[in-house]
Amino acid sequence: MPRAYLSNRFGLNSDQTIGLLDDVDIHFQPIFDVSSAAQVRGFEALGRKSDGPDGFRSIAPFLKDIYRAGLRPELEMVTLDKARVFLEMCDANLDPAVAKNLYVTVNLSHQTLAQRGLLKEVDLSIGLYPQAYERVRFEILEHMFPKHEQAIIVENIRALHGEGYRLYLDDFGDHPGQDEERLRLLDYLVHGVKLSGSLWTRGAEERDSFLRSVAQAGGTGKIIVVEGVEEDEHLIETRGMAAKYGFGNLLAQGWHPFLGPSMSPQTAVEVLSASKPRGPGQRLD
Repeated sequence: MPRAYLSNRFGLNSDQTIGLLDDVDIHFQPIFDVSSAAQVRGFEALGRKSDGPDGFRSIAPFLKDIYRAGLRPELEMVTLDKARVFLEMCDANLDPAVAKNLYVTVNLSHQTLAQRGLLKEVDLSIGLYPQAYERVRFEILEHMFPKHEQAIIVENIRALHGEGYRLYLDDFGDHPGQDEERLRLLDYLVHGVKLSGSLWTRGAEERDSFLRSVAQAGGTGKIIVVEGVEEDEHLIETRGMAAKYGFGNLLAQGWHPFLGPSMSPQTAVEVLSASKPRGPGQRLD
């Protein structure tokens, strides 16, 4: 990791980076169209920590410390760089009909969204492989926007949207009230909504009411990604949501064997190598 370069991007002291971002790698969890036969539409880029010579574990237990040290911007810019390199790897190794339709989503916390010059940094990264421009997406994480930073955060979101980057609201449904307020604030700026895996902890009636509220709030016109799909029942219900709620573009992500866990870039390319190209009528989501 080119620590000095990244540390200087947002004025961080390089001493802050010692330890917290060591052994961080970026893996990719597939996002599927499950309307019929499963097809990979994209991936979410996720941080993983080395857990010895042969394994990795989630970076989640370290995120609070990374946030307190002010390192989320560095982590997320590293993730963006890795996503760009992964797309370049796909283009070099896969059937063009498969590669050109893949996208990768990168998380952006409010700590990163509050950085002045964010769009310039994003453009600098993408500029190293311009073919990734239309295929890198950003997930706006569920944290509350601090009041004193909300103006710059929204300004950066508008700038990313204005530059043509596609944006998603992440973990929608975890924070009732806050989620709806954010959707009202950013509705015209976001391309998709990722429904949190907490959806599956709701009872059937509550889940139905929530999904109807998402549809009524404009969800029928956005990409809807259902997260946390782990059980057969989750997959069956997800497949029925398009017809039941009118979601026009419905995708799924989770640990169900039909979908899959996060993978190293090399493994993801190997998996995709066995994929069949999409038909000419299908579009990049």
